[in-house]
Amino acid sequence: MDKFQCKKITFNLGKSPRKLIHVVESSVHLNPYPVQIPGHLTVDGSLQILGPISGHNLKAHVLIKKKLLGNYQKVPCVANVGSCTYDVCDLIGEGSNDQCADYYLKNHFPCHCPLPNGTFSFAPTSFTIPEATGAFSWIASGEYTVDVQLVDESTKEEKGCYHVDIELEDKSGGFLFG
Repeated sequence: MDKFQCKKITFNLGKSPRKLIHVVESSVHLNPYPVQIPGHLTVDGSLQILGPISGHNLKAHVLIKKKLLGNYQKVPCVANVGSCTYDVCDLIGEGSNDQCADYYLKNHFPCHCPLPNGTFSFAPTSFTIPEATGAFSWIASGEYTVDVQLVDESTKEEKGCYHVDIELEDKSGGFLFG
């Protein structure tokens, strides 16, 4: 069974005064760190919503690049995963708190638009990261950059910009393009 290890994660969350969602960088915790694939990961942290999020105007433009042969190449959007554009309210959901999953209720985090202003903390939540097999095994190792730009599509105004560098290592000995 191949294992991959996260060697480095750095955040550059931008300093835009118009930022709508502020990820409290010092509050983001990953356990275990380094992250191993396959394995279990527990994540917790805080974020601040500095203005209400409503309607379907707020889009998250996600650009993921993987370093291949010394150059970063865009990871395409396939089945709504990868370098895609997402409607933030579609991701969060719409409706009432009666329809929220227990995780949202337990953390007092609204699970639908509109999202109110406020600071929200997320209790430790565990995920199982499956083994990357077959055609997807090359994705689980290497150097990545992830850029997320939040844009109000009605005004074209940037509401936030986030950058994360992630490096995963194949613990079984490497891969030609990793």
